[in-house]
Amino acid sequence: MSAIEVIIRDQTFRILRNNADKYTFSVFNYATCHIITKNDYGIWKRVQHLFGTEIIPIDEIGEIIDKQFTPWPGQEGQSAGRKTG
Repeated sequence: MSAIEVIIRDQTFRILRNNADKYTFSVFNYATCHIITKNDYGIWKRVQHLFGTEIIPIDEIGEIIDKQFTPWPGQEGQSAGRKTG
């Protein structure tokens, strides 16, 4: 799957769904790289900070992921988010 490129607060980020775990996403640009995921409560959280700046606009990035990459795997026709249980 190809990355999508977005501009948030005058910064360009690339977002890529990870192949190994379709619920995590790599978010990177020239200055930072983070792995993020949406928890069971629908909140976007950082899983790993690989390098660069500590803070990214995770809520805005999460909203874009919700619009561009959902429905989540195996949840076509259901609301966005991870299925638990």
